[in-house]
Amino acid sequence: MVLHDLAIRTDKFPMKKQVCGALLNGFLVVMGLALVGCGGSQSSSGGGSLGGTCELNGRISTEVDGPTVPSYCSGSTTYSGGVTITGAATYQARQIDYDLVSPTTGLLDAGSANPIRYAEVTVEDSSGNQVQCTETDASGNFSFDLPNNSSTYTVKVHSRANNSNYKAYVMNCPEENEAFYISGSVTPDSSKSIGTLNAPVTGEIIGGAFNILDQVLNANDYLRTATSGCSSVHSTCSDFSVAPLANIYWDPGFNPGYYSGSSSSGTSFYTPSSKRLFILGGINGDTDNTDTDHFDNSVIIHEYGHFLEDNVFASDSPGGSHSLDRLIDPRLAWSEGFANFMQAAVLDVPRYIDTYGNVDGSTGEYFRLNLERQTGTYYDEPINTEEGNFRELSITRMLWDAIDTDDDGSESTDSAFSEIWAVISSSEAGGFLGSSSAFRSVGLFHDFQTGLSSGTDWSGVRANAKQREDRLHYARYMDTTGVCGSGLITIVPQSNAGNVDASPGVMGSDPGGLSTSHLLLNNDFYHYKHDGGTLTVTLTYTTASGTEADLDLYVYSSNGSTTFGRFGTSNDIINNVSAEEGLSVPNGTVGDTETEQVSQSVPAGDYLINVNVYTGDGAGSSTDYALQVGGTVLCPADLP
Repeated sequence: MVLHDLAIRTDKFPMKKQVCGALLNGFLVVMGLALVGCGGSQSSSGGGSLGGTCELNGRISTEVDGPTVPSYCSGSTTYSGGVTITGAATYQARQIDYDLVSPTTGLLDAGSANPIRYAEVTVEDSSGNQVQCTETDASGNFSFDLPNNSSTYTVKVHSRANNSNYKAYVMNCPEENEAFYISGSVTPDSSKSIGTLNAPVTGEIIGGAFNILDQVLNANDYLRTATSGCSSVHSTCSDFSVAPLANIYWDPGFNPGYYSGSSSSGTSFYTPSSKRLFILGGINGDTDNTDTDHFDNSVIIHEYGHFLEDNVFASDSPGGSHSLDRLIDPRLAWSEGFANFMQAAVLDVPRYIDTYGNVDGSTGEYFRLNLERQTGTYYDEPINTEEGNFRELSITRMLWDAIDTDDDGSESTDSAFSEIWAVISSSEAGGFLGSSSAFRSVGLFHDFQTGLSSGTDWSGVRANAKQREDRLHYARYMDTTGVCGSGLITIVPQSNAGNVDASPGVMGSDPGGLSTSHLLLNNDFYHYKHDGGTLTVTLTYTTASGTEADLDLYVYSSNGSTTFGRFGTSNDIINNVSAEEGLSVPNGTVGDTETEQVSQSVPAGDYLINVNVYTGDGAGSSTDYALQVGGTVLCPADLP
C-alpha cells in the first residue's frame, strides 16, 4: 500500500481566509521574484524600531479587541449668536506613473493636493471637550458654528468617514484604535476661515492615512456609478448603495507581518475573522527605502476588494499561496483574480503596480502587471484549454476584457460592470449569494452569467482566457436524485503534467503526489451536500485497454470555520488516512473493476469529492469511473 504524499502543506491558517497568503506564508513567484502577501516583499537592513505610533509592547495580534472606538461625530450643534468658521482639508499622495508605454517607475514626488472628502471634523475646547461636529464636503470644505468668544479651539479632520458615501476608519493599530488627524486652531471672535489644513507625504506621512481613506471612497463611488439602474436591466441585480464599515489599520513605518512573527518582509492583508484590513506602512521604521503600500492604490483597493467579497457578496477562498506560475485552488484564483480586477476597474488602468521605497530614498517596483490580454509567451499563460479557471490572472484579464472597450483577439465583448454585479450579488439559486452555493469560483460565475436573461455573449473573453463556462472541472454539483444511467465519467490521465510550470508556456513534471498533481488534467472535483451522519462515497473504475490507471478517492470537508476543502490539506480530508482509506493500489490488470471507498460519520454540510490520478507509478490510460453515495449513483444536478 502506498500513501500518496498527503503531507504537502505546511501553511495551516488560523483564520477562515488569509487573503494573499497566510500573512507571511503566502507568496507570489514571478520568475524568481518572491512577493509576500499582496504588497510585495522587501527586507530592511535596519534593525531599529519596528516603526509606527502604537507602542511595541502593545502589539498583540490582528484579532485583539482594543479600546472602544470613539463614536462617530457627525451632528452639528447650533449656537445662538455664534459665528461661522470655515476651512478646507487636503492631503497629498506620492505619485505613480500609470503611462502604459514608457512609465517612470517607482514611487515619485507628491502630487497636487487632493480634497479630503466626506470625512469627520471635530472641534475641541482648551480642555479637550468636544463642542462641535461636522463633515467635509465633496471638495474638502467644512463649515460650523462656534460661540462668539476669545477662547482658543482646536479643529481636527480625522481619517474616518461613516456616512452614505462610504464607511471606513483608518487607525494605527487594533490595540489602540486611534485614528489619524490634521488640525488647526481658531479663536471664534468673528466669522472667519482657518484656511486649508493639509496632510503631507513627509514627516509623519499623514497623507498616507487619508490616501487610504480616499481609495475606499473611490471604490464605493465606482460601484454606485457602475451599478446604477442595473435592476432595470438584470432582474438579479440591485443597485449598490454603500459598503459596511471597514476598519483599516496602518501605521507609518510598521509592517503588519510582525503579527505573524516576522518584521523583515512586508505585507498587506485582509482578515475575514475580524473583518479588518492591514496596510503596510514600511519596515522597521524605514518608509523611504523599504516596501510601503500607503500610496500603492492597486494594493489598497485590492485588499478592499477582499473586504467587499466578504461583506457585500460572498467568497469561499481558502487563502494560501497564490503564484503566477501554477494552477491554484479555483476559489482562491477567483478571489485574487477579482480583487486584481477591482483595483483596475476603480483606477481605470489595466495594470497592477506594487512599489517599494520612494524618490527621497531608493525606489522601484516589484511588478507592473499588464492586465490586458497578453500575446506571445508570458509568465502566467494558461497552457491547456479550460485551464484558466485555475489561474488568478486569467480571471483578472477575463473580467477586464469583459468591461473594457478594446477588442482582444477574437473577443468583442463590451459588457457593463452591472452584469458582473448581477452575478456576484444575486441570491437566486446558482448566484454567489444563493443559499446552496458553495465552492464559489469563476466556474460558478460563468454558469450563472450564461443564464442571465439580458446577459451578453462572453464566449470570446472566455476563449481568450482559456476558461470553461461552467463547473465541469471544479465543484460540479452532484446528488442522488437524478437519472444518468451508470453515471460513467471518463478521465484521461496525463503523464509529465505537473501543476507548476517549468517555464512560461511549458508544464512542469509530476513525480506523483498531491503537491505536484495537475489540478485540471489529473483531477475531477464534485460538490455534494450531505445531510449529516454516515457519508459513504464509493468510486469504481475500469481501464479498458493500455495501462491500468491508479485512481484515488479523497473527500474534503468545508465547514468554513475549521475545514475549508483545501486540496491536499490533511486537516480537511475526512478519509482515514492511517488506514489508507480511498488510497489503495490497483492490481494492474486491464479490464478489472477497481474500488475505492470512504465512509465516515460527519456533520451536515458541503463536501468536495475528489477523484485523483496518482502518477507515481505512471499515469495509466483512459479510464471510466462512477461515483456512488450510500449505494446510489451520483448524477449531475442543478444547485437546489
